[in-house]
Amino acid sequence: MAALILKKKINTLFSKCQASDQASVKQQLLELAVSEPVKVVRSAIVGVIASLAKNVFSVDGNWPEVFTLLMQLLEHSDANMRALCFNLVSQLSEHITEHLIPHTETIAQMICSGFGDADTVVAVAALGALAVYIDAIADDASVMVLQSTLTPMLEVMQRCIASGDEDVVAEGLEVVQECATMDKPMINDHIEFVVPFAVQVMKTVDYEIATRNAAGQAILNIVECRPKLLAKKQMVEPVLGALVEMLASTDSSGTGTLFSMAEMQPQDEEDDDDDYTPEMETQEIAQMCLDKMAFSINSKAFVDPALRICAQCMESEDSKTRKAGCAMLGIVVEGCADSIRPLLGAILPKLCQSTSDPEYFVRECACFALGQFSEHCQPDILYHHQTILPVIFTALEDQRPTVQSTSCYVLENFCENLEPTTLVPFLELLMTRLVALLSSPQRSTQEMALAAISAAAVASEINFLPYVEGTVEMLNGLLFITEPHLLDVRGRALECLGHVAVAVGKEHFEQYFTVGMQSALDGTKAEGGLCEYSYTFIANTAKVMGDTFNPHLSSLIPHLLDVIRESELSAYADEEDVLGDDSEEEGEDDDSEGNFHLNVEEGFINSKKAALSAIGSLAEHTGAAFFPFLEDTLNTIIAEQVGVVYSFHRIIRAEAYMCLQYLLKVACIHGGVMEPPAQGAQISLDPIITEVSHVVMTSYLTAMIEDIEMLPASYAIEGLMGALELIGVAGLTLCDKESNVAYGDALVNHIGIILKEKAASQTMQNKEEDEDEDGDHDNLVMDATCDLISGLAKVIGAGFVQYFEQFKKPLLKYTKPSRSYSDRAMVIGCYAEVMKEIGPDAAPYADAILPVVQVGLTDSMEAVRRNSAYCVGVLAEILSAEALAPHVPQLLQWLHPLCIRDTDVVMTDMGGADVDNALSSVARIMKTCLSAIPVQHVLPVILAAMPLRSDYNEAIFIYEVLTHLIQENEATALSMMPQMLTVFAQAISDESKYQDDVKVLVVSCLNFMSSSPQHQSLVAAALQQLGDQPGVVQVIQGAISP
Repeated sequence: MAALILKKKINTLFSKCQASDQASVKQQLLELAVSEPVKVVRSAIVGVIASLAKNVFSVDGNWPEVFTLLMQLLEHSDANMRALCFNLVSQLSEHITEHLIPHTETIAQMICSGFGDADTVVAVAALGALAVYIDAIADDASVMVLQSTLTPMLEVMQRCIASGDEDVVAEGLEVVQECATMDKPMINDHIEFVVPFAVQVMKTVDYEIATRNAAGQAILNIVECRPKLLAKKQMVEPVLGALVEMLASTDSSGTGTLFSMAEMQPQDEEDDDDDYTPEMETQEIAQMCLDKMAFSINSKAFVDPALRICAQCMESEDSKTRKAGCAMLGIVVEGCADSIRPLLGAILPKLCQSTSDPEYFVRECACFALGQFSEHCQPDILYHHQTILPVIFTALEDQRPTVQSTSCYVLENFCENLEPTTLVPFLELLMTRLVALLSSPQRSTQEMALAAISAAAVASEINFLPYVEGTVEMLNGLLFITEPHLLDVRGRALECLGHVAVAVGKEHFEQYFTVGMQSALDGTKAEGGLCEYSYTFIANTAKVMGDTFNPHLSSLIPHLLDVIRESELSAYADEEDVLGDDSEEEGEDDDSEGNFHLNVEEGFINSKKAALSAIGSLAEHTGAAFFPFLEDTLNTIIAEQVGVVYSFHRIIRAEAYMCLQYLLKVACIHGGVMEPPAQGAQISLDPIITEVSHVVMTSYLTAMIEDIEMLPASYAIEGLMGALELIGVAGLTLCDKESNVAYGDALVNHIGIILKEKAASQTMQNKEEDEDEDGDHDNLVMDATCDLISGLAKVIGAGFVQYFEQFKKPLLKYTKPSRSYSDRAMVIGCYAEVMKEIGPDAAPYADAILPVVQVGLTDSMEAVRRNSAYCVGVLAEILSAEALAPHVPQLLQWLHPLCIRDTDVVMTDMGGADVDNALSSVARIMKTCLSAIPVQHVLPVILAAMPLRSDYNEAIFIYEVLTHLIQENEATALSMMPQMLTVFAQAISDESKYQDDVKVLVVSCLNFMSSSPQHQSLVAAALQQLGDQPGVVQVIQGAISP
């Protein structure tokens, strides 16, 4: 005890001593370290020496006798004394790190000697010293000297794991973790030993969970920080094999931990932490590693072995192995969705078959995987709706509640982007089965059934109207539940009601709004997840009800701001304060500012995010009524260091950035800026709009390159574009108050940084050197940046040429064949949008983009073909007839295969947008350069491929050409009058989804023909030929009848 007290007081007392006394104290301490017979006292004396060393070295710059003591201890005949040497090294590492660095070579030799010691206690102490010292000098170049200690360390770990000394193994694995995260290649030469060792530890269920967690974390760190090395050493497939073996080794179903990964874990009231078994822990470790591998390892090295293993497992006779294959497939899809989307046709049949496996836990995992595919493979997954929807309906009637609830999860994700016309034929059956599930005794099933009903309502839009009354009546019985264990069901019901509002609109929902608001306002006073659901209801219904919320703003907004302001940090007492030590040592750093605990509770984070979402929605949709709360809200979001843009949690920062644009909208409405400015127009901003613009632009520009995480950085970019849509060019010409640099110039610079993949979020994603530029890109930030570039062109117009000159070449690197299809589609689409807005001045870009488009038109993925075809159409519009004419034969040749419609594709959600855009592009070529077109060959192809299936905005270009041909008496068009009238009828029928301008154009052309003697007979003859199509005849006759 005396030595422990002395450790705390030594520096204060020592500084008060005379020089001779100080020398005596130092000498006595060094002697005591060797002579003291009691082990625990010796250790305490070593602690005193280490503490004093900081003072001595800071004053004298040296204490040679300490190093002499280290060697004396290392060479001692007593193993405990040799171990004490490393105890002293550990403590000195914490106190005098900078003074030890010149001696790193010697320390490395000492540690290697300790690892080779015959007595395990010495090897263990050496390992502890290495762990501390590596951590202490991790940022110094000398740390590489310690690489020589890793091989003997690993040998010690092997001995200890064999003898059952798991604590030592866990400590060694922590060293591995530290080495893996270093920028320096500390662990690279040892990866082939470390990875198999860690995997073996991780999957051995007999080991303590802490040991296996340490091994799992080591694998995670290696995967995250050394993914290329893992692939280069051909270790991806062996690791995957071990991980899927871990998934298969457990008897549990796995859906609990799988849903936890998907951030959708439903739990029933009987669930308890005591039910969390080592088996589940094993699954969770394996799942985390698989997920990290899918995100971190280049898809070229990961996807093939991963899918091969999944396929083999799913064909296995062993049910646990089949379960593992399905689970693995669901886990990895998010991280490598771009590579999996082209393979959906091959993967889905077996996955759908697994949803009817005899073993329930296989069915559960298969449904989970199908849900993950539905979420992360949009929109391509929708092309398979005819296969998937019947599978979902069957699973909804499964006898196992977990299969039922998991199938609801599939439905929720699958319906997100589903076209109403696709879902409506299934809606009655779907609602019948979902409503039946609400009677389930399993709370999780009830919750997920409500989530699925929400998704069905949003997807079917106004078509959900026949089900609204019955749905709301059913929800009314849940909206005011007070039993604590059922509050999540109440929350889901409230969430569902909000989605019904979004589906059917204000007119049809208004009568239900009051009861929903009553439940939501009560919910905001509750604790736990009900608050989050209440805020979500407010956010969703504000989009529909708008100014109906005005009376509630004065009570709602202060409450929401209080939630948003709630601190994410809470102080906790320092251990030494608890012990009653109220003294401060002279010269010691005061670390009290660091004594805080970060709140990482999911409910806390999600509630703040939901409150921000509600604030943003209210600001966006209540307009001027929100203005009295503008200043307070803005300060809550951007206040230095305490605003939520400085949150520790990425989803909160992201939502905060999204909100800022809506606050600018409030300022604009208050200042009379009610509509977006015309392209290129410089509008006048009043002082309030100007001030808010400064705040918003500064926040966005900072976040887009300085935020270290993808999600908030991408939201900042998206929000910035929203802000520029509100104030136009004026936002670009404003100058930063401190640097006096125009925001437009800063933005161009920041976009350049992102295109070079040098923004903080991009560099944090992968720390490895010499990154392959053909690797996978960060979808979030790059996609948002390409949208921003296109949006800037729309705001600026032809003047954007000067900026695009800096972007055009960096963008093209993403179109290389080695890049993912989403990269190629992204940039081709960006080029097309920019050229469209710039107009004829973009003609020089044709030479650069045409070779890319030629390849893109034959790509295996619809998104690339679609954007390539669209790009051709834009070029046809911006080029003059003289400039386009030489390219016409080549362009028609490229487009022709794409214009041949698959006869099986009769609706959207089965693809077809590529064909729609190809047809539109041909029409634009014809409009610009009709004289160069062989109409007799081209027109039949266009007519045969109509109607459009997906991209209805392209219809106007096609019908402009068709009507022009009629009015100009073009011979082929007149000779094909039955086909022309059929296509016209498609445009103006009640089922048509074309825009009104298309319908007006067609009706006008029909009236022209009905009043022209030359055309009357042609129309009459054509109608007679169409006698077997009475629907077409009726539509045409209805349009031309007086």
